[in-house]
Amino acid sequence: VQPDPGPVAVVSFMSAITKTRYPELVNEWINELLSVEYQTMAVNSPYFFGPTVKGVSIPAAARPYTPSTPAEVLKLQSVDWSKIAPMRGAIVEQFDRNFTS
Repeated sequence: VQPDPGPVAVVSFMSAITKTRYPELVNEWINELLSVEYQTMAVNSPYFFGPTVKGVSIPAAARPYTPSTPAEVLKLQSVDWSKIAPMRGAIVEQFDRNFTS
């Protein structure tokens, strides 16, 4: 079930380093990640990532919690890391208490 006001988007990106020794490999890697074939694999179990290219359908198992319409995508929330960073220590301590005991 998607939370209200909307699920949190995990922002990820790829970039090529200027003057890399292997620009053709970097381009091949980025093109592979953006291919319909790779995106189709990524939207399925166990990942259920939202696709970033057109032509990739959301599988039925992921539809309840993966934004798949333009309206749902607009409801995606992002994390304001400048507000989270100062609380990182306390968050890590709480995580450790909850999951290491």
